Amino acid sequence: MKKIIITGLLLVFTNLIFAQKFEKKIIAEKANEEVYFDTIKVEDPYRFLENVEDKDVQAWVRKQNRVSQKYLNACKRKADLVTKLDFYQSYGYKEDLSVKDVYPKIRKFAHSSTSEGSLYYALKKGQDYRLLVNPLNIGGRGKKRIVSYYFNKDRSKLAYTISRNGTDWREVRVFDFEKERRLQDKIKDVRYSSILWRGNGFYYKKFDRAEKFDKASSPKIYYHRIGTSQEEDILMFERKNNPSIQLDFQVTDDERYLIISEFDEKLDMKSYYFYDFNETKPRIRPLVRNTKSTIKIVGENPNNKKWIASVKNKDSKSILVEIDPKNTKTWREIVPAYDNSNMTDVNIVDDGIFVVFKEKLKSVVTFYNYDGELLYTDVLPIASNLSKFVKSEEDGKYYYTIQSYTVPSVFFELNIKTFEKKLNQKTHIAFDSKNIKYKEVYVPSRDGKEIPAIMVYDEEFISKDKPNPLLIDTYGGFGLVVDAKFDPKVVHFIKSGGIYVFAHIRGSGGFGESWKNDGKNLKKQNAINDLIDVSEYLIKENHTSPDKLAIKGGSHGGFIVAAAGIQRPDLFKVVVPMNAPLDILRKEKFSVGSFHLDEYGTVTKRDEFENMYKISPYHNIKEGVNYPTMLLITSDNDDRVPPFHSYKFVAKLLRNEKQTNPILLKVAKKAGHHGATSYKAAEKERAEHFSFIMSELGMIEK
Repeated sequence: MKKIIITGLLLVFTNLIFAQKFEKKIIAEKANEEVYFDTIKVEDPYRFLENVEDKDVQAWVRKQNRVSQKYLNACKRKADLVTKLDFYQSYGYKEDLSVKDVYPKIRKFAHSSTSEGSLYYALKKGQDYRLLVNPLNIGGRGKKRIVSYYFNKDRSKLAYTISRNGTDWREVRVFDFEKERRLQDKIKDVRYSSILWRGNGFYYKKFDRAEKFDKASSPKIYYHRIGTSQEEDILMFERKNNPSIQLDFQVTDDERYLIISEFDEKLDMKSYYFYDFNETKPRIRPLVRNTKSTIKIVGENPNNKKWIASVKNKDSKSILVEIDPKNTKTWREIVPAYDNSNMTDVNIVDDGIFVVFKEKLKSVVTFYNYDGELLYTDVLPIASNLSKFVKSEEDGKYYYTIQSYTVPSVFFELNIKTFEKKLNQKTHIAFDSKNIKYKEVYVPSRDGKEIPAIMVYDEEFISKDKPNPLLIDTYGGFGLVVDAKFDPKVVHFIKSGGIYVFAHIRGSGGFGESWKNDGKNLKKQNAINDLIDVSEYLIKENHTSPDKLAIKGGSHGGFIVAAAGIQRPDLFKVVVPMNAPLDILRKEKFSVGSFHLDEYGTVTKRDEFENMYKISPYHNIKEGVNYPTMLLITSDNDDRVPPFHSYKFVAKLLRNEKQTNPILLKVAKKAGHHGATSYKAAEKERAEHFSFIMSELGMIEK
């Protein structure tokens, strides 16, 4: 009898310990109501959490971080995932590339696992690399990081961009290799911009500064001449008082043309302009105005200096055309659209044009001459991610790499004279890959479509007779093509008995314009439904079960998984939205939300508002429902998706009395939309997220 009592007490005590791992830190609601279209009342009891500088808000966030870190630390200790990821990350190859050396060369190297990368340079072959810039030596406040760098045409100068505390705001500095020193040029308020050189200067996009997370203004394109102050920079293009305008620009390889693209989110229209700097008095000229088509100059024909452009109409596929810049009404089609494939990448080289198509879940490499004659076709294995083509010193030979979720970069070479393809060097990995399988799945949707998905698993470790732990990853927005990349987390997950799935739901790129458009704005629910339908299919086929199923996504993908978790809480064990917009009604009022009206909709149009209200995760949390275990990940300086989206969502879930499954909020400090920046911090984040998922799915002992 005593033995039974003791056992019972131990069980109760164990349950108490497990319960204590998740502590609810509730913050009280504050009545708030907003009226739309004079009649529709929308409650927003946690709007006050949008004030991220408020001391009470900050105190609550600190409490949430402590709770989540305690919980995550317990998962991480059991999983020992950092060590295991290091093992799976270990791979090597000795490349045998006959490529012309171009100097100066740049390398980015971190002094330690906790530091940001510094830039080093070598002026000639055999020279030791010298320090160009260490982020620790950059003046001013904040945690600095070198984000990108750009050589001018003769490689005598280098412009590099700096981020502080993870934000999207950039500063530009310039290094002179002939003088071997940094110049005095300093450019600020740069955002979402490349740095493109022409002559003794460069172009960039500048935004007006505002308060943290305030709605972004429309950008302006400037030209900076080396040796002058930013105040002297030349304004090349702007649209005043229209925050829904997005601008981008290109400079042709010969630096003769500046090409400007303009996109009006509200009107869903695009216009394209260009400058010809060979003119005595260069002035802006229209290329195409007020079109639904997306046009991108991808290079020029070396034989006649005409532009090669990809043209994608709103409801059709991409084609390649040649445009005469002297007579911009003269277009010649080079590469047509094909019924069974979609163009995803174009690489212009001296000898012709490499075009990559997607046929369902396979990539197809093709090569055309400038007359539009198809000379070569190679169908790659499913989920293959192809790099750009690099020209060899040997005539007609090009190098490229292929990688996938469990395959690091493998080097190939292609001779376009003979079209002989061969492996350049083997890539050596530390794990056994012989039983790893990739499977194409086309899931029937509720409205008669086929949803493409890739399943990755190791036959040695999964069960065919009972449900397996399964993780679905997705994005499904903005027509973005999400390529497979080598990921040691995926390797570890499948080696631990899990199945990894990437679902290309509607809204994704690479499957045609109709697939993209069927998942945006008023049709956004299709994307959410697709994820739900994929999940139900995998359960029906006994690959998994609701208590072994996790979904995760970042940014737009985070919105999708959060919406699916709220709409179908019975279907998932774990939901991980990362840096996700979750209050869709308020999204356009902050930061760059007004740039995404075509994707999510706008509250100023009644039909779009009503749709946004239905799909907004924050607004559809219901009392009396115990939602799946969730880990909400955000960053305090995310100025694309402000962190209060996650704050409000978590606060409302925690307020729900029936919510007993853990709801965790993890806020990265001094970080932006992509989270931690140093190697060690990023590694820690990756280990935490996967340890949490695997622990909740029962793959490791809690």
